[in-house]
Amino acid sequence: MSILYPKNTQVAILSLVATFISLAFTACSEDDSDSVAISAQQTNFTNQGGETTIAVSANATWVLTGAPSWVSLDQTFGDGDVSISALVLPNPTYSERSVLLTVRCGSASDTLSISQEASIPQANTNANDAATFGSLALRMEMPKFNPANTFVAHYAKLNNATDVNYSLEWNNELRHSAWVAYTLDKFSSQMNVTRASSDAFKPDPDLPAEMQVTNSFHTNDGFDRGHICASGDRLYSKEMNEQTFYFSNMSPMLNGFNAGIWRRMEDEVRKWGDATQTGKYDTIFVCKGGNINNRLTNFTSTTKGSDGKYPTTDSNGMTIKGLACPAFYFMAILAVKDGNYSAVAFYVPHDDQITPLDGSADFTVADIKQYVLTIDELEQETGIDFFCNLPDQTEAQVESVNGPFWD
Repeated sequence: MSILYPKNTQVAILSLVATFISLAFTACSEDDSDSVAISAQQTNFTNQGGETTIAVSANATWVLTGAPSWVSLDQTFGDGDVSISALVLPNPTYSERSVLLTVRCGSASDTLSISQEASIPQANTNANDAATFGSLALRMEMPKFNPANTFVAHYAKLNNATDVNYSLEWNNELRHSAWVAYTLDKFSSQMNVTRASSDAFKPDPDLPAEMQVTNSFHTNDGFDRGHICASGDRLYSKEMNEQTFYFSNMSPMLNGFNAGIWRRMEDEVRKWGDATQTGKYDTIFVCKGGNINNRLTNFTSTTKGSDGKYPTTDSNGMTIKGLACPAFYFMAILAVKDGNYSAVAFYVPHDDQITPLDGSADFTVADIKQYVLTIDELEQETGIDFFCNLPDQTEAQVESVNGPFWD
């Protein structure tokens, strides 16, 4: 049962409570012998932070103020002598920082200074040169730029702002991208629209006219127009999805490969992108493509394409319409959560005869794990320096092992 007091009585009660609190924290101000002191086991910290114990000595009630967000205290007021556990968080900035904590007991007070070293920027000797290529070159999904190729970034509305949808590097001699890069996060991984219709295929308007591939390059050749940046990875909006149908994002793929093992790999990466919705990852950085330095040469498939033609290539690994036909396709994946990175790569032969290991109709995780390797190993296969914008020490760590994506 609750008891309601008259309004003037409530005011009187609140006034008494306020007076009691005020007297509690000023009790020693009426006694010249009141004293308070503060000290700590450790007051200087490295950029990694650490723990210490702060001792407050007082003969009455005291209050401790001035703690910033990077100093966590388990107690900020008390009575008499008290030991306080303090946690100094890591310093992510490149500046030293300090704070002056003040303890008061009435008119008596004392201070304690805590300082912390700045973080030391990690070396990054192989990062892209923003002065030459622009600030986009420093995005984490970007590999090392090849100045012989043409860089293109496509933009779209994302979370009420204009942002990069995906980027690519175009090799005009081979009429094929060297790589395509993009990110998946809690916004871009959303599925708000359906896949665009087949009439969405079009030349890339951001490439010079003389470099643009048209639909005539992809007709009656027996190959699929295979997406590099998957349509299914860009269903946040119609604008983002339709941009994936630019021919610069297409590769001449064998139908059995495109609809088979490649599609299953794309589904797996999409699951990791979806995990940004639940907070398992903050961002997934993706770089994909066909290895145009290792092409499918003197090839004729035993299976007709969806257009009824047998896919063929010449001695240079070019289709009958003059497009490079990779012998292998790759995916380089980097995930980050709270500043911690992990990575994995896929390198799979361009083969329309790959079938599930268990003889079923559907590919499983076991099937795609056959083609897993480290980023370091993928770099050896492709000659591409992936995730070069990571600090050298971090890059060396994450690219030498496969991350725990299936844990």
